[in-house]
Amino acid sequence: MKQSYDEEEYIKKEKYADDLQDEKTDKFRGISRILFVLYLLALVWIEGFKMSFPVPVLEGDRLFNLIPFQGTAELLGRVPLAEYILKGLLYVPFGIYMSMLKPHLSIFVRIIPVICVSVTFEIIEIILNTGILDTTDMCMSIAGAAGGIIIEYVIFRTFPRHYEKILLISMAVFSVVIMMIVATGLA
Repeated sequence: MKQSYDEEEYIKKEKYADDLQDEKTDKFRGISRILFVLYLLALVWIEGFKMSFPVPVLEGDRLFNLIPFQGTAELLGRVPLAEYILKGLLYVPFGIYMSMLKPHLSIFVRIIPVICVSVTFEIIEIILNTGILDTTDMCMSIAGAAGGIIIEYVIFRTFPRHYEKILLISMAVFSVVIMMIVATGLA
């Protein structure tokens, strides 16, 4: 069966549009990966190295807080609310990046890398005696990443045509600003 000239042109235009979309998506994913790697390096500097080298080692016994939001106050003698908020803010970009790079995964699967990273940092802190193994930190990390996933979802639903541009620009700016706020607040 022979197609008309108009049908052939339509098919060519559709294929061309699909190719352009694939190329645009590949650029978006590539830039997102680069930003995510830079974010992870900053996260390692803040969480792993405590923004200094050599890493400051705590004197005395290793401390554990296995009761979220309660044990920290008992160990420190105060409730560090600002520190909780900063910890959550630190992981908001993580959730957004996971949603940008793995949009086809469920929310719970996107949270798994956050849990792994947070647990890894807490284990490193206790092994190197550079901090307290704190379940509150893990909870706030997960909450921050979940907030990031929600933010990404809202941006996607609100601005579907300009979603990629908005996210790339906002994540480049947001990651830097959040890192600076958290770094100065936790220093």
